[in-house]
Amino acid sequence: MGPPRPRVSRPRGVVMRFRARKLFSRKAVVAAAAALVTGLGHLGPVPGDASGKRVEAAERQAARQPNIIFFLTDDMSSRHLRHMPNTRKLIFGQGASFTGFHANVPLCCPARASILTGKYAHNTGVLGNAYPGGFHGFHVGDEASRTFALALQQAGYHTSLMGKYLNGYPFMRSTPEHAVEPTYVPPGWSDWAVPIRRAFTGRNYDLNLNGEILRMQGPRNYLGDHLHDRAMTTIRRNRDRRGLALFLSFFGPHNPAPASPRERRDQELQRRVATLRAPRTPDFNEADVSDKPAYVRDLPVMGRQVRDELDAAFRRQVVSLTSIDRYVGDVVDQLRRSRQLRNTYLVFTSDHGYRLGAHRLKRGKNSPYLPDVRVPLGIRGPGIAPGTRVDALAANIDLAPTFAAMAGLTLPYVHDGESLLPLAQGEVPDAWRRYLYLHRGNVSPYATSPRGLREPATRMEQATEVRIPYFEGVVSRTHTYVVYETGEEELYDTVADPHQLENLLAPGGPGGAGVRAEMRVALARLAGCVGVEGCRVR
Repeated sequence: MGPPRPRVSRPRGVVMRFRARKLFSRKAVVAAAAALVTGLGHLGPVPGDASGKRVEAAERQAARQPNIIFFLTDDMSSRHLRHMPNTRKLIFGQGASFTGFHANVPLCCPARASILTGKYAHNTGVLGNAYPGGFHGFHVGDEASRTFALALQQAGYHTSLMGKYLNGYPFMRSTPEHAVEPTYVPPGWSDWAVPIRRAFTGRNYDLNLNGEILRMQGPRNYLGDHLHDRAMTTIRRNRDRRGLALFLSFFGPHNPAPASPRERRDQELQRRVATLRAPRTPDFNEADVSDKPAYVRDLPVMGRQVRDELDAAFRRQVVSLTSIDRYVGDVVDQLRRSRQLRNTYLVFTSDHGYRLGAHRLKRGKNSPYLPDVRVPLGIRGPGIAPGTRVDALAANIDLAPTFAAMAGLTLPYVHDGESLLPLAQGEVPDAWRRYLYLHRGNVSPYATSPRGLREPATRMEQATEVRIPYFEGVVSRTHTYVVYETGEEELYDTVADPHQLENLLAPGGPGGAGVRAEMRVALARLAGCVGVEGCRVR
């Protein structure tokens, strides 16, 4: 049987209007306008008649490439979104919310490589943040020549990346024969504003600005504010309405949770967040973990000091996200003032989630639990009705083909994801996936290259992540199944048990042999899948 088909819910009163518009695609309007011009051309101009000009204007309008503005945060779970009022109102509230969106590898660089390419990590070769993964793996594998950015640029888009790129960029100390210069700009980007040193604090950093290295000093050059100002100028100068693909990639709320001096000095904001605590959901500091694998069972109940530390981290994250939320509001306002908003897609998500105390696990990511793997996704734009909700199983591998579809393109290389645009616009495809592949990113103490070279992971990776055994699994709209290298298994009904408190496969548990069997079949097919058809497991 498998899980039920995905649902798309749209507000009453807009469905028929949308369907009427949908009858005429952009290409059809262009063709009709051209035919009209051809048919009327033999008549010659009629004095005082502006119909010819109106036809030309309609054709130009129909042929305009829509803008694509992509906001990407770092280490943000769905539970953070409630603290971003502009983002919720202007993107999620005015567009489609995807409630089943996942990062299939909840670790920065593998997730970002999948976003750029539309491929699972086993097909990008980027399985971790550091060598042999990270920027090294992406660069040596020539994945930069197979990204949505290059496809859009070749279609005439002005493509701009501002902010975080890939972990390890641009330095490759492990393999100097493959090293790139600090001035290196990957293919596909018309405009490049990416920090290369001291980026996570946002202060006193070095910026690669289109191949020129700038040393940015002082609070006035805080990275987030600088990129915000640059984005506003880019939008304002887009007067010819050439398609603009702007990728705003933030470092917040990743530790140390960088925030603009404006938010840091905001006394009202500081008073408001002073009483906030990390969400005390049922999985927080879970009392009974007897059904969990050994690495969780061995964790002690978190004491007052640890809980206070998590609360303080959460408050810093909220301040960081408040800066980003202001940027979102300003970008939408600039699009409106420059009359570009109606022809712009706005997309907001995070590279992966982040946990604060779930199942006694402290701060971090790269576990199979929902706070790490489920992230918010909102899409606003032409043909998308405000208030649309989509529960289809979606993932970061779907973003690159979605951006291509927004531009009227298909990606010119083999990829694993599928466009989410039809779902956002109210359609329910007959052949949508029922399962999504999930696995742990590579942060083991030593990463081994094909040549046998070994390099230690960072101290933070060793301290926070190496105790989680390697796992792989699958998620559906109703269940999550995981098997660890230790042989331990977990199966959760995420509809009846959204906080994953009861492992159905634990000794003495209620069982779930039928679902487990189905998901193991799906896992076997997904673990090495290639391409849309191979990875569309039903």
